[in-house]
Amino acid sequence: MSDQSPAAGDYFGRTLPSPLRYAVLLMYVGTAFQVSVGIFFFSFVGSLRTDPRVINTYRDHVAARGGDAQQMIDSAVSSWRLAAVGVSIALTALWLTMAWAARTGKNWARPTATAIGLVGIFGSVYTLLGGFEFVAVITLVLSAAILVLMYRPESAAYFESVRLARS
Repeated sequence: MSDQSPAAGDYFGRTLPSPLRYAVLLMYVGTAFQVSVGIFFFSFVGSLRTDPRVINTYRDHVAARGGDAQQMIDSAVSSWRLAAVGVSIALTALWLTMAWAARTGKNWARPTATAIGLVGIFGSVYTLLGGFEFVAVITLVLSAAILVLMYRPESAAYFESVRLARS
Protein backbone atom coordinates (compact mmCIF):
# COMPACT_ATOMS: atom_id res chain seq x y z
CA MET A 1 0.00 0.00 0.00
CA SER A 2 1.25 3.47 -0.76
CA ASP A 3 1.48 6.25 1.80
CA GLN A 4 0.11 8.87 -0.58
CA SER A 5 -2.16 11.63 0.57
CA PRO A 6 -5.62 10.15 1.03
CA ALA A 7 -8.80 11.27 -0.61
CA ALA A 8 -11.10 13.24 1.67
CA GLY A 9 -12.42 10.92 4.37
CA ASP A 10 -10.47 7.87 3.19
CA TYR A 11 -7.10 6.58 4.34
CA PHE A 12 -5.69 3.12 3.70
CA GLY A 13 -9.11 2.20 2.34
CA ARG A 14 -10.81 3.15 5.61
CA THR A 15 -13.62 5.65 5.70
CA LEU A 16 -13.32 8.36 8.31
CA PRO A 17 -15.95 7.69 11.00
CA SER A 18 -18.51 10.39 11.62
CA PRO A 19 -17.21 11.51 15.07
CA LEU A 20 -13.68 11.89 13.72
CA ARG A 21 -14.96 13.70 10.62
CA TYR A 22 -16.70 16.21 12.93
CA ALA A 23 -13.54 16.54 15.06
CA VAL A 24 -11.52 17.38 11.95
CA LEU A 25 -14.21 19.84 10.83
CA LEU A 26 -14.04 21.51 14.26
CA MET A 27 -10.27 21.76 13.88
CA TYR A 28 -10.83 23.66 10.64
CA VAL A 29 -13.32 25.88 12.50
CA GLY A 30 -10.58 26.43 15.10
CA THR A 31 -8.20 27.38 12.30
CA ALA A 32 -10.61 29.98 10.94
CA PHE A 33 -11.29 31.28 14.45
CA GLN A 34 -7.56 31.57 15.14
CA VAL A 35 -7.01 33.58 11.97
CA SER A 36 -9.94 35.86 12.87
CA VAL A 37 -8.64 36.44 16.40
CA GLY A 38 -5.16 37.15 15.03
CA ILE A 39 -6.50 39.73 12.57
CA PHE A 40 -8.63 41.36 15.29
CA PHE A 41 -5.72 41.50 17.74
CA PHE A 42 -3.41 42.95 15.07
CA SER A 43 -5.95 45.70 14.36
CA PHE A 44 -6.69 46.32 18.03
CA VAL A 45 -3.02 46.75 18.91
CA GLY A 46 -2.67 49.30 16.11
CA SER A 47 -5.48 51.35 17.63
CA LEU A 48 -3.46 51.73 20.85
CA ARG A 49 -1.30 54.34 19.11
CA THR A 50 -4.11 56.86 19.50
CA ASP A 51 -5.67 55.64 22.75
CA PRO A 52 -5.60 58.54 25.25
CA ARG A 53 -4.98 56.18 28.19
CA VAL A 54 -1.91 54.70 26.50
CA ILE A 55 -0.62 58.12 25.48
CA ASN A 56 -1.06 59.49 29.02
CA THR A 57 0.63 56.44 30.56
CA TYR A 58 3.65 56.82 28.28
CA ARG A 59 3.76 60.61 28.85
CA ASP A 60 3.84 60.00 32.60
CA HIS A 61 6.65 57.49 32.10
CA VAL A 62 8.60 59.95 29.93
CA ALA A 63 8.07 62.76 32.44
CA ALA A 64 9.58 60.59 35.18
CA ARG A 65 12.40 58.97 33.21
CA GLY A 66 12.86 60.83 29.94
CA GLY A 67 12.51 59.72 26.34
CA ASP A 68 10.05 60.14 23.47
CA ALA A 69 6.54 58.93 24.35
CA GLN A 70 5.34 58.49 20.75
CA GLN A 71 8.48 56.60 19.77
CA MET A 72 8.00 54.28 22.76
CA ILE A 73 4.35 53.71 21.83
CA ASP A 74 5.23 53.01 18.20
CA SER A 75 7.94 50.56 19.27
CA ALA A 76 5.57 48.75 21.66
CA VAL A 77 2.82 48.54 19.03
CA SER A 78 5.25 47.17 16.43
CA SER A 79 6.52 44.54 18.88
CA TRP A 80 3.01 43.45 19.83
CA ARG A 81 1.97 43.27 16.19
CA LEU A 82 4.99 41.14 15.33
CA ALA A 83 4.20 38.84 18.27
CA ALA A 84 0.53 38.63 17.21
CA VAL A 85 1.50 37.61 13.69
CA GLY A 86 4.02 35.03 14.91
CA VAL A 87 1.65 33.46 17.45
CA SER A 88 -1.23 33.42 14.96
CA ILE A 89 0.87 31.72 12.30
CA ALA A 90 2.14 29.12 14.79
CA LEU A 91 -1.34 28.35 16.19
CA THR A 92 -2.89 28.23 12.72
CA ALA A 93 -0.21 25.75 11.63
CA LEU A 94 -0.88 23.72 14.78
CA TRP A 95 -4.64 23.54 14.07
CA LEU A 96 -3.98 22.47 10.46
CA THR A 97 -1.36 19.90 11.47
CA MET A 98 -3.68 18.36 14.03
CA ALA A 99 -6.55 18.19 11.50
CA TRP A 100 -4.25 16.44 9.02
CA ALA A 101 -2.90 14.04 11.69
CA ALA A 102 -6.37 13.10 12.90
CA ARG A 103 -7.74 12.66 9.38
CA THR A 104 -4.86 10.42 8.38
CA GLY A 105 -4.93 8.38 11.59
CA LYS A 106 -1.43 9.26 12.80
CA ASN A 107 -0.76 7.34 16.01
CA TRP A 108 0.46 10.51 17.76
CA ALA A 109 -2.68 12.51 16.87
CA ARG A 110 -4.83 11.62 19.87
CA PRO A 111 -2.18 11.98 22.61
CA THR A 112 -1.01 15.26 21.10
CA ALA A 113 -4.57 16.53 20.70
CA THR A 114 -5.21 15.54 24.31
CA ALA A 115 -2.24 17.53 25.59
CA ILE A 116 -3.11 20.58 23.46
CA GLY A 117 -6.81 20.27 24.27
CA LEU A 118 -6.16 20.09 28.01
CA VAL A 119 -3.99 23.21 27.81
CA GLY A 120 -6.86 24.91 25.95
CA ILE A 121 -9.44 23.74 28.46
CA PHE A 122 -7.45 24.67 31.58
CA GLY A 123 -6.35 27.98 30.06
CA SER A 124 -9.93 28.82 29.15
CA VAL A 125 -11.26 27.92 32.60
CA TYR A 126 -8.52 29.99 34.24
CA THR A 127 -9.35 32.95 31.98
CA LEU A 128 -13.07 32.60 32.64
CA LEU A 129 -12.47 32.67 36.42
CA GLY A 130 -11.47 36.30 35.90
CA GLY A 131 -14.60 37.16 33.93
CA PHE A 132 -16.34 36.42 30.65
CA GLU A 133 -14.06 36.23 27.61
CA PHE A 134 -15.56 35.27 24.25
CA VAL A 135 -12.32 33.75 22.94
CA ALA A 136 -11.98 31.58 26.07
CA VAL A 137 -15.54 30.27 25.72
CA ILE A 138 -15.00 29.33 22.05
CA THR A 139 -11.65 27.71 22.86
CA LEU A 140 -13.18 25.74 25.73
CA VAL A 141 -16.08 24.46 23.62
CA LEU A 142 -13.88 23.56 20.63
CA SER A 143 -11.25 21.80 22.77
CA ALA A 144 -13.77 19.77 24.74
CA ALA A 145 -15.84 18.80 21.69
CA ILE A 146 -12.79 17.75 19.67
CA LEU A 147 -11.45 15.58 22.49
CA VAL A 148 -14.81 13.89 23.06
CA LEU A 149 -15.15 13.16 19.34
CA MET A 150 -11.58 11.87 18.99
CA TYR A 151 -12.07 9.37 21.83
CA ARG A 152 -15.37 7.95 20.63
CA PRO A 153 -15.20 4.17 20.01
CA GLU A 154 -15.57 4.66 16.25
CA SER A 155 -12.60 7.04 16.22
CA ALA A 156 -10.50 4.65 18.32
CA ALA A 157 -11.29 1.84 15.88
CA TYR A 158 -10.25 4.03 12.94
CA PHE A 159 -6.88 4.91 14.52
CA GLU A 160 -6.29 1.24 15.32
CA SER A 161 -7.20 0.07 11.80
CA VAL A 162 -4.86 2.63 10.22
CA ARG A 163 -2.09 1.62 12.64
CA LEU A 164 -2.53 -2.03 11.70
CA ALA A 165 -2.59 -1.20 7.99
CA ARG A 166 0.75 0.63 8.33
CA SER A 167 2.46 -2.33 10.01
